[in-house]
This record gives sequence, C-alpha cells and structure tokens, in this order.
Amino acid sequence: MAIRAAQWHSNDTGGPPPIRHRHEAASQTWAVGMALIDNGSGYLSIWTADAGDIEGLALSPGQNLSSAGTDAAGNQKARYIKVHPWTRLELSIDDGTLNDSYQSVATNVGTAYGLAISSGKLYVDTSDTTNLRFRVDELVDPVGTVNGRVAGYILFDSTDYTDAQS
Repeated sequence: MAIRAAQWHSNDTGGPPPIRHRHEAASQTWAVGMALIDNGSGYLSIWTADAGDIEGLALSPGQNLSSAGTDAAGNQKARYIKVHPWTRLELSIDDGTLNDSYQSVATNVGTAYGLAISSGKLYVDTSDTTNLRFRVDELVDPVGTVNGRVAGYILFDSTDYTDAQS
C-alpha cells in the first residue's frame, strides 16, 4: 500500500481537532496532510526534515502566493490542525526505502522514529532512529500491513511549550 497523507487521529483531551487559520509564506505548495512550521516571521511554511517543531497539519493546500500573507483578494489564510503534545496523529510507516515492502510490527508501538516526506506526504521513517520526531503508540492497521497506518504523537524540540492552551 502506498504512503497516504497524514491526518488527525484524536486528542487526549477529547473533542474535535484544534483547527486554526493562518497566513502562509510566499511560494508554498504543500499538500493536505503536510506538516507545517512557523517560518519565524509568523507565516506558515512547509516543514522539511528536522526543521524544528511542527506547528500543525495542513487542511488546505498551499496556494503558491507571490508574496507572504495574502492572495489578490487580500484574505488568504491556510487551514490547519494545530499540533499539541496531546494531539494524536495518524501516519503511514515505512523503512525509508519507499518500495512498498515495509510491514508494520508489534515492536513499532512505544518506539520513537524520525519523520520523512515522500511525494508531498509525511510518513514515519523507521530507519531514522536519530532525529526522533514521532512516537508510535498504536498500530491502526494490523501487524504485517505494508506501509500500515500508525497513531502517535509528535515529539517537540522545545521544552517550553507555551502555546499549550491555544
């Protein structure tokens, strides 16, 4: 099974996913389900491998704007799910080879791995045990599923998570 787009799974606190709207940086072409970051100027940008704390998951594609913040009408904001330490996400899992051969195993549960991007889709990369970004806490698909879905939590770099209530 091919890598599928990342999506919200649940919140430990219950309730719906925390949906936010925010201006995007210029020239952003992310797909729905892609990880986003704050680019340091208050705009959303696509997350690249190990680029810092993930702000959220895109619910709308990047608009490839010529300048940051607005479209021609002056009101373009990207929709995204805000990722908190208690937000559970669902992603595909692979060993980084992307040849549709990786099968999920029971020992994935409880293990932290890196994240990677393939064809605009975010996935858990079991070959990356150095840049830990995601802790698997549940196999969504049965053991042995090729590129199966797993649920778990984003691991944050920052120890001062000041945005915990937003």
